[in-house]
Amino acid sequence: VTDTASKIKKVKKLEKMESDKEDKIEVEIQEREKLLAADGRREFAQEDQIASINKQYQDEALIDEAKRESKRRLQQRNLIPGYKTRNKDGLIINTKETCDSVTGAVWKSGECRNSGGGEDPPHTPQ
Repeated sequence: VTDTASKIKKVKKLEKMESDKEDKIEVEIQEREKLLAADGRREFAQEDQIASINKQYQDEALIDEAKRESKRRLQQRNLIPGYKTRNKDGLIINTKETCDSVTGAVWKSGECRNSGGGEDPPHTPQ
């Protein structure tokens, strides 16, 4: 009888150990699922971050291009003698003080004009 009782006790102990093992496996599975979900979210966040960085590079390239264009226009402004002089922003200068501060500009007849080429601006042939 003691041998049977001992075997029953051993079986119950093994059942408990097996149950504990299954519980631990279930917890492990749940934790792995959480980690996989976090990895997925992290991957999406990285993709968003990469897209944002690429957009920033594109925006910076557009800004650099605009700066180069502005510099080119600044260098090419006021080259036609007799035309109304423009400031660095492309606006027509309309005060004598500002006109005097621009190299190559003269104040004539109440207007600031590019120097050279005589009194009148060039006219297109008709």
